[in-house]
Amino acid sequence: KTDSFGNEIASVNFAEINTAWIPGNPGSLKKIKNGFIASGIKISYDTLFPINEKGTGHLYFFNTDCDTLFSKQYVGDGYTAFYNTDIVNDTIFLFGATRDTLNYQTYMYLVTADTLGNILSEKRYGTGIIDEIGLNIDHFENGNLVLSGGIEYDGTGSLTDGKIYKTGSDGNPYFSETYGTPYDDGPFYAKPSINNLSLVVEQSIDTLINEGDHNYARFIGKMDTSGNYIWRTFFNRSVFLNFWNFRPNIDGSIIACGTTKPDSLENLHGFITKLDSNGIILWERTYTTDNYYDAYFFDVQQTTDKGFIISGSAVGDILGEPNQQMWLVKLDSMGCLEPGCADTFTYIKP
Repeated sequence: KTDSFGNEIASVNFAEINTAWIPGNPGSLKKIKNGFIASGIKISYDTLFPINEKGTGHLYFFNTDCDTLFSKQYVGDGYTAFYNTDIVNDTIFLFGATRDTLNYQTYMYLVTADTLGNILSEKRYGTGIIDEIGLNIDHFENGNLVLSGGIEYDGTGSLTDGKIYKTGSDGNPYFSETYGTPYDDGPFYAKPSINNLSLVVEQSIDTLINEGDHNYARFIGKMDTSGNYIWRTFFNRSVFLNFWNFRPNIDGSIIACGTTKPDSLENLHGFITKLDSNGIILWERTYTTDNYYDAYFFDVQQTTDKGFIISGSAVGDILGEPNQQMWLVKLDSMGCLEPGCADTFTYIKP
């Protein structure tokens, strides 16, 4: 927790939890009345029988001073992970995946809980034939849910297509669709637009649009509420690009952040871009603190001055040594660290 200038006020360390989020899913931290919740997974290893590795989904409650109030564990089918969290009124939705400890079929898994963490209901999504993993959850104004993630056909650990479910507020599905190419594509992420009349989506697909492109082209797109594409904007380039999060804005524009390489030799840099409501790229910027180390932008929020606040990770100096640290960056409405920036790339002194 920081003040408006990014100075730390309070913090909490999840010593027991293995991961509170994964790439593309910093949404496991959410604000509730008088505090916050965070979800994730705690992994337990069986040293004699490693195949019996167990994971329990976790939910943490802590107050505005970052003091942990209590936590809850959810077993599911024996190995459960929560990758994203949503709140509608006073109902908590925990979304991820569950399977048994023998690594049989994986299902998308949704737990509905009250503000004390007590289970109200649980849902599993999937056919039982292929693995389905839930990564992102969001909701429409009427409380209906949008669940998205990936499916795996061959058991190799690759998410080979994207999957989306639309459900009622009770989690019962009324629409589902699979998205991808015949090749090894990435998972699917979907969020309602601010006016709730469309969906904003993101995915990587295993294809070359132009000769010399990176193997995976990423796109941000807009869909109607029936799951049909209205437009897609591809970020195809010769170097690696990955989006970690994206958010629709009130004016219909979309802001997205992640990591990219300025060229094939450089390390990763933090990346941010803005698209208008028709998918036209308005600007894009990259930032880093040190060209010899990787830098990441994990999540972005628009601020009241129409600028953006970004959380991430980059190298800074601790006692004369370079160390990876949490990174907070405030930009103006044009994605500039200083007003009137003209260059795409900016180096930030740590």
